[in-house]
Amino acid sequence: MKAVMRRSTKAHDVGLMDIPEPSAGPGQLKLKVAYGGICSSDAHVLEMDLPASPRFQPPVVVGHEGVGYVAEIGPGVTGFAVGDLVAAETTFACCGVCEFCRRGDTGMCRSGRKSLGWSANGYWAEYILVNALFSHKLAPHVNAKGAAVLEPFTCGVKSILQRVKVNPGDIAVIWGPGPIGLGVVQMAKLAGARVVVVGTEHSRPRLEVAKKVGAYRTLVSGVDDVVAEIKAMTGGYGAQLCSDAAGSQTTFKEAIACVRRQGTVLMMTGPFNKPLELHTFEVLEKEVAILFAEGTNPHSWNTAVKLLDAGLVDLDSLVSDVFPLEQWEEGVAKTRRHEGMKILLRP
Repeated sequence: MKAVMRRSTKAHDVGLMDIPEPSAGPGQLKLKVAYGGICSSDAHVLEMDLPASPRFQPPVVVGHEGVGYVAEIGPGVTGFAVGDLVAAETTFACCGVCEFCRRGDTGMCRSGRKSLGWSANGYWAEYILVNALFSHKLAPHVNAKGAAVLEPFTCGVKSILQRVKVNPGDIAVIWGPGPIGLGVVQMAKLAGARVVVVGTEHSRPRLEVAKKVGAYRTLVSGVDDVVAEIKAMTGGYGAQLCSDAAGSQTTFKEAIACVRRQGTVLMMTGPFNKPLELHTFEVLEKEVAILFAEGTNPHSWNTAVKLLDAGLVDLDSLVSDVFPLEQWEEGVAKTRRHEGMKILLRP
Protein backbone atom coordinates (compact mmCIF):
# COMPACT_ATOMS: atom_id res chain seq x y z
CA MET A 1 0.00 0.00 0.00
CA LYS A 2 1.03 3.65 -0.39
CA ALA A 3 2.17 5.47 2.73
CA VAL A 4 4.15 8.59 3.67
CA MET A 5 6.90 7.31 5.95
CA ARG A 6 9.49 9.00 8.10
CA ARG A 7 12.44 6.66 7.57
CA SER A 8 14.91 7.98 10.16
CA THR A 9 15.58 10.92 12.45
CA LYS A 10 17.44 12.77 9.69
CA ALA A 11 15.78 15.96 8.45
CA HIS A 12 13.64 15.49 5.34
CA ASP A 13 14.12 11.71 5.32
CA VAL A 14 10.45 11.27 4.45
CA GLY A 15 8.79 9.95 1.33
CA LEU A 16 5.85 8.22 -0.29
CA MET A 17 6.61 4.52 -0.23
CA ASP A 18 5.09 1.13 -0.91
CA ILE A 19 4.87 -0.82 2.33
CA PRO A 20 3.06 -4.08 3.20
CA GLU A 21 -0.65 -3.77 3.91
CA PRO A 22 -1.24 -4.63 7.58
CA SER A 23 -3.62 -7.19 9.08
CA ALA A 24 -5.58 -6.65 12.28
CA GLY A 25 -4.13 -8.42 15.30
CA PRO A 26 -5.80 -9.15 18.64
CA GLY A 27 -7.57 -6.08 20.00
CA GLN A 28 -7.03 -4.13 16.81
CA LEU A 29 -9.10 -2.61 14.01
CA LYS A 30 -7.85 -2.18 10.48
CA LEU A 31 -9.24 1.00 8.97
CA LYS A 32 -9.43 2.03 5.34
CA VAL A 33 -8.30 5.60 5.76
CA ALA A 34 -10.82 8.17 4.55
CA TYR A 35 -8.77 11.23 5.45
CA GLY A 36 -5.55 11.97 7.28
CA GLY A 37 -5.09 15.43 8.77
CA ILE A 38 -1.98 17.59 8.55
CA CYS A 39 -1.03 19.15 11.88
CA SER A 40 1.54 21.93 12.17
CA SER A 41 3.53 19.56 14.39
CA ASP A 42 3.82 17.19 11.40
CA ALA A 43 5.81 19.86 9.60
CA HIS A 44 8.22 19.91 12.54
CA VAL A 45 8.44 16.12 12.43
CA LEU A 46 9.44 16.37 8.77
CA GLU A 47 12.04 19.05 9.51
CA MET A 48 13.21 17.24 12.68
CA ASP A 49 13.46 20.53 14.59
CA LEU A 50 11.51 19.14 17.56
CA PRO A 51 13.05 18.58 20.98
CA ALA A 52 14.25 14.99 21.38
CA SER A 53 11.44 12.65 22.46
CA PRO A 54 11.63 8.93 23.22
CA ARG A 55 8.13 8.45 21.78
CA PHE A 56 9.36 9.37 18.30
CA GLN A 57 10.49 6.04 16.85
CA PRO A 58 11.05 5.90 13.08
CA PRO A 59 10.63 4.26 10.67
CA VAL A 60 6.97 5.20 11.05
CA VAL A 61 4.06 6.32 8.88
CA VAL A 62 3.26 9.98 9.58
CA GLY A 63 -0.10 11.35 10.74
CA HIS A 64 -1.84 11.35 14.13
CA GLU A 65 -5.11 12.92 12.92
CA GLY A 66 -7.67 11.17 10.76
CA VAL A 67 -10.66 8.92 10.31
CA GLY A 68 -11.43 5.71 8.45
CA TYR A 69 -13.84 2.89 7.80
CA VAL A 70 -13.47 -0.50 9.48
CA ALA A 71 -12.04 -2.94 6.96
CA GLU A 72 -11.06 -5.79 9.30
CA ILE A 73 -11.75 -6.65 12.93
CA GLY A 74 -9.07 -8.36 14.99
CA PRO A 75 -9.65 -11.26 17.40
CA GLY A 76 -11.34 -10.33 20.66
CA VAL A 77 -12.82 -7.05 19.40
CA THR A 78 -16.54 -6.43 19.85
CA GLY A 79 -18.81 -3.45 19.28
CA PHE A 80 -17.62 -2.68 15.75
CA ALA A 81 -18.73 -3.81 12.30
CA VAL A 82 -17.04 -3.67 8.91
CA GLY A 83 -17.97 -0.35 7.32
CA ASP A 84 -18.27 1.62 10.57
CA LEU A 85 -16.79 5.12 10.50
CA VAL A 86 -14.17 5.24 13.25
CA ALA A 87 -11.84 7.85 14.69
CA ALA A 88 -9.01 6.65 16.92
CA GLU A 89 -7.25 8.45 19.72
CA THR A 90 -3.57 9.14 19.19
CA THR A 91 -2.70 6.54 21.83
CA PHE A 92 -1.94 3.20 20.21
CA ALA A 93 -0.63 1.57 23.38
CA CYS A 94 0.14 2.57 26.96
CA CYS A 95 1.54 0.83 30.03
CA GLY A 96 -1.85 0.67 31.77
CA VAL A 97 -0.31 0.61 35.26
CA CYS A 98 1.22 4.04 35.88
CA GLU A 99 -0.65 6.69 37.87
CA PHE A 100 -1.73 8.51 34.71
CA CYS A 101 -3.04 5.44 32.90
CA ARG A 102 -4.95 4.24 35.95
CA ARG A 103 -6.84 7.52 36.18
CA GLY A 104 -7.57 7.54 32.45
CA ASP A 105 -5.04 10.18 31.42
CA THR A 106 -3.28 7.91 28.93
CA GLY A 107 -1.79 10.82 26.99
CA MET A 108 0.49 11.48 29.96
CA CYS A 109 1.88 7.93 30.06
CA ARG A 110 5.58 8.02 29.35
CA SER A 111 6.66 4.52 30.39
CA GLY A 112 5.01 2.50 27.64
CA ARG A 113 3.00 4.82 25.43
CA LYS A 114 3.05 4.47 21.66
CA SER A 115 1.26 7.12 19.64
CA LEU A 116 0.02 7.19 16.07
CA GLY A 117 2.38 8.94 13.67
CA TRP A 118 5.22 8.96 16.20
CA SER A 119 5.90 5.41 17.32
CA ALA A 120 3.04 3.55 15.60
CA ASN A 121 2.07 3.90 11.96
CA GLY A 122 -0.27 6.83 11.36
CA TYR A 123 -3.01 7.99 8.99
CA TRP A 124 -0.97 9.09 5.97
CA ALA A 125 -1.53 5.73 4.31
CA GLU A 126 -4.20 3.66 2.62
CA TYR A 127 -4.75 1.57 5.78
CA ILE A 128 -4.01 1.98 9.47
CA LEU A 129 -4.12 -0.33 12.48
CA VAL A 130 -5.67 1.19 15.61
CA ASN A 131 -6.26 -0.08 19.14
CA ALA A 132 -9.96 -0.87 19.52
CA LEU A 133 -9.81 0.29 23.16
CA PHE A 134 -9.00 3.80 21.96
CA SER A 135 -11.34 3.84 18.96
CA HIS A 136 -14.67 5.61 18.62
CA LYS A 137 -17.52 4.55 16.35
CA LEU A 138 -19.25 7.58 14.90
CA ALA A 139 -22.92 8.03 14.11
CA PRO A 140 -24.00 7.23 10.51
CA HIS A 141 -24.93 10.86 9.81
CA VAL A 142 -21.46 12.21 10.69
CA ASN A 143 -19.46 13.63 7.78
CA ALA A 144 -16.09 11.86 7.51
CA LYS A 145 -14.38 15.06 6.44
CA GLY A 146 -15.39 16.88 9.61
CA ALA A 147 -14.69 13.79 11.72
CA ALA A 148 -11.07 13.91 10.53
CA VAL A 149 -10.70 17.06 12.67
CA LEU A 150 -11.80 15.32 15.87
CA GLU A 151 -8.28 15.05 17.28
CA PRO A 152 -7.47 18.79 17.29
CA PHE A 153 -11.02 19.58 18.41
CA THR A 154 -10.59 17.15 21.30
CA CYS A 155 -7.58 19.20 22.43
CA GLY A 156 -10.01 22.08 22.87
CA VAL A 157 -12.43 19.87 24.77
CA LYS A 158 -9.71 18.82 27.20
CA SER A 159 -8.48 22.38 27.69
CA ILE A 160 -11.88 23.88 28.55
CA LEU A 161 -13.40 20.98 30.50
CA GLN A 162 -10.33 19.65 32.31
CA ARG A 163 -7.69 22.37 32.56
CA VAL A 164 -9.64 25.59 33.23
CA LYS A 165 -12.99 26.73 34.56
CA VAL A 166 -15.25 28.80 32.31
CA ASN A 167 -18.42 30.32 33.73
CA PRO A 168 -21.44 31.65 31.81
CA GLY A 169 -20.88 35.29 30.93
CA ASP A 170 -17.08 35.11 31.09
CA ILE A 171 -14.98 36.77 28.41
CA ALA A 172 -12.60 34.29 26.79
CA VAL A 173 -9.97 35.55 24.37
CA ILE A 174 -8.28 33.09 22.01
CA TRP A 175 -5.15 33.91 20.03
CA GLY A 176 -4.64 31.76 16.93
CA PRO A 177 -7.69 31.01 14.74
CA GLY A 178 -6.42 27.63 13.57
CA PRO A 179 -8.18 24.28 14.07
CA ILE A 180 -7.15 23.93 17.73
CA GLY A 181 -7.98 27.55 18.52
CA LEU A 182 -11.40 27.26 16.91
CA GLY A 183 -12.02 24.08 18.88
CA VAL A 184 -11.40 26.11 22.03
CA VAL A 185 -13.78 28.77 20.67
CA GLN A 186 -16.62 26.30 20.28
CA MET A 187 -16.08 24.72 23.69
CA ALA A 188 -15.82 28.07 25.48
CA LYS A 189 -19.04 29.20 23.80
CA LEU A 190 -20.81 25.99 24.85
CA ALA A 191 -19.68 26.75 28.41
CA GLY A 192 -21.43 30.13 28.17
CA ALA A 193 -18.51 32.48 27.48
CA ARG A 194 -18.43 35.38 25.07
CA VAL A 195 -15.46 34.51 22.88
CA VAL A 196 -13.11 36.97 21.21
CA VAL A 197 -10.65 35.61 18.64
CA VAL A 198 -7.42 37.41 17.82
CA GLY A 199 -5.55 36.79 14.57
CA THR A 200 -3.18 38.54 12.20
CA GLU A 201 -3.72 40.31 8.91
CA HIS A 202 -2.64 37.08 7.23
CA SER A 203 -5.30 35.10 9.09
CA ARG A 204 -8.32 37.25 8.18
CA PRO A 205 -9.91 34.33 6.27
CA ARG A 206 -9.58 32.20 9.39
CA LEU A 207 -11.20 34.93 11.46
CA GLU A 208 -14.23 34.68 9.18
CA VAL A 209 -14.43 30.98 10.01
CA ALA A 210 -14.13 31.91 13.69
CA LYS A 211 -17.27 34.04 13.37
CA LYS A 212 -19.06 31.17 11.65
CA VAL A 213 -18.32 28.72 14.48
CA GLY A 214 -19.30 31.04 17.31
CA ALA A 215 -16.87 33.90 17.95
CA TYR A 216 -18.61 36.91 19.51
CA ARG A 217 -15.99 39.23 18.05
CA THR A 218 -12.70 39.09 16.15
CA LEU A 219 -9.68 41.38 16.37
CA VAL A 220 -6.62 41.77 14.16
CA SER A 221 -3.35 42.13 16.05
CA GLY A 222 -1.32 45.04 14.69
CA VAL A 223 -4.46 46.73 13.36
CA ASP A 224 -6.68 46.74 16.44
CA ASP A 225 -5.40 47.72 19.87
CA VAL A 226 -6.18 44.31 21.33
CA VAL A 227 -5.40 45.16 24.96
CA ALA A 228 -7.46 48.35 24.88
CA GLU A 229 -10.38 46.59 23.19
CA ILE A 230 -10.46 43.80 25.78
CA LYS A 231 -10.19 46.27 28.65
CA ALA A 232 -13.08 48.28 27.16
CA MET A 233 -15.24 45.16 26.82
CA THR A 234 -14.66 44.22 30.46
CA GLY A 235 -14.97 47.55 32.24
CA GLY A 236 -11.21 47.72 32.59
CA TYR A 237 -10.88 44.37 34.36
CA GLY A 238 -9.58 42.17 31.55
CA ALA A 239 -10.68 38.72 30.41
CA GLN A 240 -11.26 35.79 32.74
CA LEU A 241 -9.56 33.44 30.26
CA CYS A 242 -6.84 34.17 27.71
CA SER A 243 -5.92 31.14 25.62
CA ASP A 244 -2.86 31.19 23.39
CA ALA A 245 -3.19 28.74 20.51
CA ALA A 246 -0.56 30.55 18.43
CA GLY A 247 2.39 30.18 20.77
CA SER A 248 4.60 33.14 19.93
CA GLN A 249 6.30 35.62 22.24
CA THR A 250 3.98 38.33 20.91
CA THR A 251 0.75 36.44 21.56
CA PHE A 252 1.93 35.26 24.99
CA LYS A 253 2.80 38.81 26.02
CA GLU A 254 -0.56 40.09 24.76
CA ALA A 255 -2.42 37.37 26.63
CA ILE A 256 -0.67 38.31 29.88
CA ALA A 257 -1.62 41.94 29.30
CA CYS A 258 -5.29 41.12 28.58
CA VAL A 259 -6.00 38.74 31.43
CA ARG A 260 -7.67 40.12 34.56
CA ARG A 261 -6.38 39.84 38.09
CA GLN A 262 -6.69 36.22 39.27
CA GLY A 263 -7.56 35.21 35.72
CA THR A 264 -6.09 32.35 33.71
CA VAL A 265 -3.72 32.21 30.76
CA LEU A 266 -3.96 28.86 28.99
CA MET A 267 -1.12 27.85 26.68
CA MET A 268 -2.19 25.43 23.95
CA THR A 269 1.16 25.49 22.15
CA GLY A 270 4.51 27.25 22.18
CA PRO A 271 7.72 27.65 20.21
CA PHE A 272 9.14 24.19 19.53
CA ASN A 273 12.79 25.14 19.76
CA LYS A 274 13.14 28.33 21.82
CA PRO A 275 11.93 29.57 25.22
CA LEU A 276 9.26 32.15 25.99
CA GLU A 277 10.18 35.18 28.08
CA LEU A 278 8.03 35.92 31.12
CA HIS A 279 8.19 38.97 33.40
CA THR A 280 7.22 37.25 36.61
CA PHE A 281 6.31 40.33 38.64
CA GLU A 282 3.48 41.20 36.25
CA VAL A 283 1.80 37.82 36.70
CA LEU A 284 2.70 37.67 40.39
CA GLU A 285 1.14 41.06 41.11
CA LYS A 286 -2.04 40.03 39.25
CA GLU A 287 -2.03 36.48 40.68
CA VAL A 288 -2.44 35.08 37.19
CA ALA A 289 -2.60 31.32 36.76
CA ILE A 290 -0.62 30.14 33.73
CA LEU A 291 -1.66 26.65 32.68
CA PHE A 292 -0.74 24.38 29.80
CA ALA A 293 -2.87 21.87 27.91
CA GLU A 294 -1.33 19.28 25.62
CA GLY A 295 -2.97 16.49 23.69
CA THR A 296 -6.06 14.50 24.58
CA ASN A 297 -7.30 11.64 26.75
CA PRO A 298 -10.21 9.18 26.64
CA HIS A 299 -12.44 11.49 28.69
CA SER A 300 -12.06 14.37 26.25
CA TRP A 301 -12.54 12.03 23.29
CA ASN A 302 -15.79 10.64 24.71
CA THR A 303 -17.15 14.17 25.10
CA ALA A 304 -15.95 15.31 21.67
CA VAL A 305 -17.62 12.37 19.93
CA LYS A 306 -20.91 12.99 21.77
CA LEU A 307 -20.86 16.66 20.76
CA LEU A 308 -20.16 15.80 17.13
CA ASP A 309 -22.81 13.08 17.00
CA ALA A 310 -25.36 15.49 18.50
CA GLY A 311 -24.56 18.23 15.99
CA LEU A 312 -23.55 20.68 18.72
CA VAL A 313 -20.22 21.58 17.10
CA ASP A 314 -19.19 22.45 13.55
CA LEU A 315 -16.06 20.62 12.43
CA ASP A 316 -16.88 20.59 8.72
CA SER A 317 -16.17 24.34 8.52
CA LEU A 318 -12.65 23.76 9.84
CA VAL A 319 -11.64 21.85 6.68
CA SER A 320 -10.42 24.01 3.80
CA ASP A 321 -8.50 21.68 1.48
CA VAL A 322 -8.20 18.02 0.54
CA PHE A 323 -5.11 16.77 -1.32
CA PRO A 324 -4.48 13.30 -2.72
CA LEU A 325 -1.95 11.40 -0.62
CA GLU A 326 0.52 11.67 -3.50
CA GLN A 327 0.46 15.45 -3.09
CA TRP A 328 1.32 15.38 0.61
CA GLU A 329 4.22 17.79 0.14
CA GLU A 330 1.87 20.44 -1.26
CA GLY A 331 -0.44 20.01 1.70
CA VAL A 332 2.43 20.31 4.18
CA ALA A 333 3.77 23.40 2.40
CA LYS A 334 0.36 25.08 2.59
CA THR A 335 0.12 24.20 6.28
CA ARG A 336 3.55 25.72 6.90
CA ARG A 337 2.40 28.95 5.24
CA HIS A 338 -0.67 29.01 7.52
CA GLU A 339 -2.96 29.10 4.50
CA GLY A 340 -6.48 27.73 4.63
CA MET A 341 -7.66 25.90 7.73
CA LYS A 342 -7.31 22.17 8.31
CA ILE A 343 -5.76 20.45 5.30
CA LEU A 344 -6.53 16.78 4.76
CA LEU A 345 -4.90 14.02 2.74
CA ARG A 346 -7.06 11.47 0.93
CA PRO A 347 -5.43 8.11 0.08
